[in-house]
Amino acid sequence: MLIFHLSFFLRGLFAADSMQTVTDFIAAYNEKNVEKMLTMVDPEVRWMFVQGSQVHVETEGVDALEKP
Repeated sequence: MLIFHLSFFLRGLFAADSMQTVTDFIAAYNEKNVEKMLTMVDPEVRWMFVQGSQVHVETEGVDALEKP
């Protein structure tokens, strides 16, 4: 099961097809398809993770998300 914290805005989040956008993003994440993920995130994306009771920022910005 994939558990992650989305702390950024997906493009079209408030559009009628927002559920499809989220579904597509999760599928791209599970496939490790960074290129596809990048087409769906805001340029100021923040990738964060929760460890215990703390939230950590792993990457900030599209360039950082794109790096391996």
